[in-house]
Amino acid sequence: MSFVNPIFFWAMFAIAIPIIIHLINFRRHKTLYFSNTSFLQDIKKETQTRTKLKQILILLARIFAISMLVVAFAGPFLPSNNSDAQSKTHINIIYIDNSFSMENEGKSGVVFEQARQIAKQIVFNSGAGKEFILITNDMFPEHQFVLDRDKFIQEVDKIEISPSLKSLDELVLKANTETFGNPEITNVKIGVGKNHGILISGHDLKDLEQLLIQTEGKGIDIYTHSEMLPANAYPNLKKYKHLVGNYGNAWHRQLEEFETFNGPILFTTNCLVPPRKATTYNNRVFTTGATGMPEWKRIEKKLPNGHKDFSEIIELAKTCPPPTEIETGEITIGF
Repeated sequence: MSFVNPIFFWAMFAIAIPIIIHLINFRRHKTLYFSNTSFLQDIKKETQTRTKLKQILILLARIFAISMLVVAFAGPFLPSNNSDAQSKTHINIIYIDNSFSMENEGKSGVVFEQARQIAKQIVFNSGAGKEFILITNDMFPEHQFVLDRDKFIQEVDKIEISPSLKSLDELVLKANTETFGNPEITNVKIGVGKNHGILISGHDLKDLEQLLIQTEGKGIDIYTHSEMLPANAYPNLKKYKHLVGNYGNAWHRQLEEFETFNGPILFTTNCLVPPRKATTYNNRVFTTGATGMPEWKRIEKKLPNGHKDFSEIIELAKTCPPPTEIETGEITIGF
């Protein structure tokens, strides 16, 4: 079983409240004096036993009620049994904006209805056997699952206009966690090894995953840089043993850090610092996505499975020396 909002389990500390109440009530007593109490002995013993049992049952009921309330807010759900297969399958994530603004009229009718039709068209064009994840502004628990084509279309037809509104950062995070799992607290190495290396920078976790798949078992270590650092905390990425850690610091340190890395560098969708005239790493830089420079090579070729073809980067990495170490130790991420 998994949970949509596991952070709510911190509320389990509230169980201490009924326990404290129980202990306070247990210590309460009041002494009454009678001239002759012998006839009350049997009644007193029976009353004490029943009172203790009643208090224990009340305590257990309160603890159970709080626990169930916390679990309900955490949003439990049963993930699909074929999670390992899903992690290796090309899953299409489609976001449909169902905010109030989508009720406006466009050239072809209500914008929201157009969005539904476009989503369905994408699904049909993807062909049979493909899998999809639906994201809306509501982020309902039922949208946690990987859907086949028919089930996805059914869920699209159920979407309604909602007052909820999500930022781009929230949507990207949602898409990443649906694909790669919820980030875990992870100690990331910031030193280097003795293998050839490839440095990847940016935000595109799909590019990183495809690079990891294509370099697996080839004696090449993959290092993240700058904005790509959080990738080391995602379960479906950290399972690759050759994702060895992070190299360097913030994006504005590229000029000196790329010089010492020695191997090829892959830019995805991120900030870049234009190279200087004295820069020597221009022949080792590759770009993809929305970033690029005129003198840097761009990855355009695709493999038959639709993944980007990183073979040129991989072959270059085999000819380059290992990275030069600029720091040692570990940093902790994934909070």
